[in-house]
Amino acid sequence: MSPPDAAPVIDADGHVVEPDDLWLRRMDPKWGDWIPVKETVEGVYETWRAGGQVRAGGKTVIDGICAATGVTPQEFYDLHETLHLPGGSDPAARIADMDRDGSDAAVLFPSRALCFGPVDPIEAFRNV
Repeated sequence: MSPPDAAPVIDADGHVVEPDDLWLRRMDPKWGDWIPVKETVEGVYETWRAGGQVRAGGKTVIDGICAATGVTPQEFYDLHETLHLPGGSDPAARIADMDRDGSDAAVLFPSRALCFGPVDPIEAFRNV
């Protein structure tokens, strides 16, 4: 937390990181392939699918990022894994992270759920 005489420190773009199995656990199976699901191909290519389409990641996208940045797919995967902190999905861990960083408040947004929403280009997502 900020010292009492200082202006509050507010994270205005904090993100929760939804657990990989969130939608499989919480959505009725009747939704079938509309349920967002993560698959990992070749051990390093994370792909999120929903509505029968790739919504995030995938071999083509990840290979493009790797080519542009000069890292291997394994290095990209390993770097991405370091971002999965407990505070991304556990409220108590989030508070501990905020205390460590000196943050007083945070505005939180989804992360993966940003790929499955009302402005999604998959027409059926807007009409379900």
